[in-house]
Amino acid sequence: MTPEEQYVRNASKKGVLFFSEHAYEKMVKLKINKSAVIDCIENGKLVEYQNGYTGESPRMLFYYGHSNPFYVVIAIEVPNSVVITVCERDLSIWEVVGETIKRK
Repeated sequence: MTPEEQYVRNASKKGVLFFSEHAYEKMVKLKINKSAVIDCIENGKLVEYQNGYTGESPRMLFYYGHSNPFYVVIAIEVPNSVVITVCERDLSIWEVVGETIKRK
């Protein structure tokens, strides 16, 4: 596990995990509660690391699993981590690989 991944996975415990308004809106729409999102970050599968566009922070995508198929996008902001969004798994973009997903 990279130091960045460890930092993000422990962000809630350290009090440096913040949710964007957009994330809250998506959570309401998808009927996903905050504790499920935190559990996804702490215990889910890291499925993708993104460098971000020019001037943007790197991002990590964590997948919660097939029984509750959503993923969380985290911007890695030091000293704060910010939840960018929560998304429902879309099989036109993702393919199921064992217990996780990967981009097509």
